[in-house]
This record gives sequence, structure tokens and C-alpha cells, in this order.
Amino acid sequence: MVKPTDDGAVRPVELAEILGVTKGRVSQMTKAGMPKRPDGRINVAEARAWIDANVERRASRGLFSLAEPSPPPADAPEDYAALRAKHEALKADMTALRLAREAGTTVTKDEVQAAIYARARLEREAHENFVVRVAPLLAADLGAPEGAVLAALDRHMRQHLEDLSRLPLEIFDDEQHDHGLGG
Repeated sequence: MVKPTDDGAVRPVELAEILGVTKGRVSQMTKAGMPKRPDGRINVAEARAWIDANVERRASRGLFSLAEPSPPPADAPEDYAALRAKHEALKADMTALRLAREAGTTVTKDEVQAAIYARARLEREAHENFVVRVAPLLAADLGAPEGAVLAALDRHMRQHLEDLSRLPLEIFDDEQHDHGLGG
């Protein structure tokens, strides 16, 4: 089985194997405009999107023939080409996502939520244990009764944790560099 690189690229001969065509056919398609990287590799998702847009499949004989892109409908908006390009890019992204799922390199929303919940529980327990561990040391340093220091520190830590729990968990996009940490 052919395994693409991390960015989804394969050699032309490997793409031929994936598509079930000859290496010569892949060469024809690259000459006709199928995207090819400078190193000679071809991104599988981009190739499939290009094929869907530019190659006519003949189911009766299993042959491929290069097709002229269909002309835009008469009532198509002026930016039809841009919309079509966006559509093809979306199909390529969906294919890349499907391949990533099949390769096991993605996680589900439920898995992410479970991991966040487990981490939050771990941090809360660490904060609570900090109070129990540090209260006797503070009491000794301050010459105060240990029970009073423990009660005050515990009360303030619980209030702090309650305040933290009210902060919304935000998922940041790539354009937001400070990740809510100020600055």
C-alpha cells in the first residue's frame, strides 16, 4: 500500500497505483495541468480535485479522458471561476481530512473534550493538594495556628478555582498569536 508523505504527496508512479492508471496517464495529466511540486511529487488530494474538475470518467470501459472544463452556466455569477476554485479547494480539503482520519492522525471532538476535562480535574486536584502541603509550612513561617492558615488558604484557593472555572475555554485560530495570555 502506498503511503503519502506527511503533506499528502506521492511520486507519480505511486499516484498511478492509487488511481488505478498507468504512470504514462499520470504524466499526461500533469502535462495537461494537474498540480505537481518542484520535487516531482504530487499531492493526492490536489490531484483528485484536479481530476474531478478536468477528467471525464467513462465507466463502461474504466478509461479517463481529459475533458474541457465545463463552461459556466449562462446565469452564473461573474466570479464563477473563483467560486469553482473555492469548491475544488474545499473538496481537496475534505479528501485530505478523510485521508487523515483513515491514517489515524485526527482526533474526535469527544476525545478532545475528554482530554480537556481530565486535564482540568488534574489541575484542580493539584491546586487543592498544594493548600494541604503548604499550609503547615506557612503556619510555621508566620508563627500562626496551622488550622487557621489551612482554613484561610483553602477558602482563598477554592474561590480562585471557582473564578477560573468561569473563564470560557476558547479555541484560537492561527491569526491570534497571544492565545489570550495578554500582549
